[in-house]
Amino acid sequence: ALMNREVALNQLHHINQKEIAMANLAASRSSRSAVKNTATRIKADHQALETRVEEVARARSVTLAKYTPATYEEVTMDKLEALEGADFDTAFAQVMKDGHKLTSAQLRILRNRVSDREVLALIDQALPKVRMHEEKSKNVLSSIKTENDYSARR
Repeated sequence: ALMNREVALNQLHHINQKEIAMANLAASRSSRSAVKNTATRIKADHQALETRVEEVARARSVTLAKYTPATYEEVTMDKLEALEGADFDTAFAQVMKDGHKLTSAQLRILRNRVSDREVLALIDQALPKVRMHEEKSKNVLSSIKTENDYSARR
């Protein structure tokens, strides 16, 4: 069954709000510039995507629901909020890598269930960014692991 425009726009809205909230955590809790830079990039990209989602929603008289994290998202945020410094960095990079892999899959599923041209354009804008965020997070994670391995051997 095809998904209507309102449901699809709200899904995109939710994804953007979640990523912006996660990225904000990194600004205050991270001790690594690579993590902070990745978070800044993720936030900027999702804010730009969110602006487009809001424009389409306004133009089409679609109401976007207030962002409420799903239970598993709340659990993840709580875990991250309890960490600082190096522990935070490792956990955050892992969450970003896994989260963007999941988001990428969600967007591909959404893409197959939507016929609205504007929504398809938004998804096509989001997908390469989300893939890039996953890749960046993967690189940060492996550099953290390499550093940790090196420190452990010294």
